Amino acid sequence: MQRAPGVFELTWNSSGRATWQYGPEIVRGKQPIIWRRIGTRDILTGP
Repeated sequence: MQRAPGVFELTWNSSGRATWQYGPEIVRGKQPIIWRRIGTRDILTGP
């Protein structure tokens, strides 16, 4: 995701997509992942 700093994209098979970002550290040494959008290519219209 070039236009959304800190937001990352995950791709699986030919159409599966998800966007995610790291959340604030809740447990020392563990940084959670915040899932933003999960679906097909259509989710990539925005972060």
